[in-house]
Amino acid sequence: MKLIIILLCLWLDYYMHIGAKGRQQSYFNRYENFLKDKLGNTKVWEGWFSLITIAAPIFIIVGAIQLYGITQSNMVELILGVVVLLFCLGSSPLQNKLEHYLKPKEGGEKQAESELKEAIADAGISGGDFFRNVTQLQLWQSHERFFAIVFWFLILGPIGAILYRMISWFHDNALHGEAMYDKQLDHMTQIHNWAAWIPARIVALTYTLVGNFMASFDVWLKQAPKMGLVKEILISCGFASLGIADDDKGDKEENEHAQKLVHRALLVWVLIIAVATLGKLFL
Repeated sequence: MKLIIILLCLWLDYYMHIGAKGRQQSYFNRYENFLKDKLGNTKVWEGWFSLITIAAPIFIIVGAIQLYGITQSNMVELILGVVVLLFCLGSSPLQNKLEHYLKPKEGGEKQAESELKEAIADAGISGGDFFRNVTQLQLWQSHERFFAIVFWFLILGPIGAILYRMISWFHDNALHGEAMYDKQLDHMTQIHNWAAWIPARIVALTYTLVGNFMASFDVWLKQAPKMGLVKEILISCGFASLGIADDDKGDKEENEHAQKLVHRALLVWVLIIAVATLGKLFL
C-alpha cells in the first residue's frame, strides 16, 4: 500500500503538478492564527505548550483516521496516505522551480533565478556563488521535502510524514525569527537533528551509490557517526559524488548534474521500497 501511495504522489506532484494550490502554506497559517486568537492570552499558549496545542489536534485526527483505515478500510488508508503525503511535500516543489530555471521559457530565466535566490535565502544557505548555492539547495531540500518525509512515512505511516513536516516547519519558523518560535530555536534544532539523523545518512549514502563512490564513501564514513551533522553530510557527500572541489567555480551544468544525482537517488529509493514491499517489510 505504501509503495502505491508514494508512486501516486510522485506522479501527481513531480509529473502532473497537481494539487499545489491545495497545499498552500497559508492554510496552516490560518489554522495557527485561529488558535492564537482563541488561546493567545492563556497559559496554554506559553512556550512549548503553544507548539503542542498546534500539533495535537492534527495528530489526533490523522491518527484516528489512520487507525480506522488500517483496521477497517484499505480505501480510507489509501486516500489518507495520498492526501497527507502530497500535502507534506509542500506547496511549491523545488522540482518545479528547477525546471523553470534549467529549461526556462522565453523571458522567464530571470524570474526563475529570482525564485531560486529566495528559496536559497529561506533555506539559510550561503557561502558560495549562485550556482554552487543552487546545488546545495538541491541536495538539502530534496531531503527535507521528500526523502525524510518518505522515510518517516514508511516507518509510521501518514502520522510519521506529518510529524517530520511539522518538526521541519517549526524549525524553519524558529530560524526565521518568528515571534512565537524564536525562544525554542535551540530545542527545535536539536529535535530536528534527531528526526533527520537517520534519513540524512541514508540519503547521503544513496548519493555515494549513484555518484562518485570512491570519493564520496570516504566522506560518508568520516561524517556519518557524528551527531548533529544533517545538512553538512548531505552537502559534503553530494559534492563528493558530483566530483566538486571547494575551489571549483559553479555553473549551470553543475546544477543539471545535481538534479540528475537526486533523480538517480530517488529511483534507488523507489526500487528498494518496491523490493522491501515484496518482502513484506512495508505494508
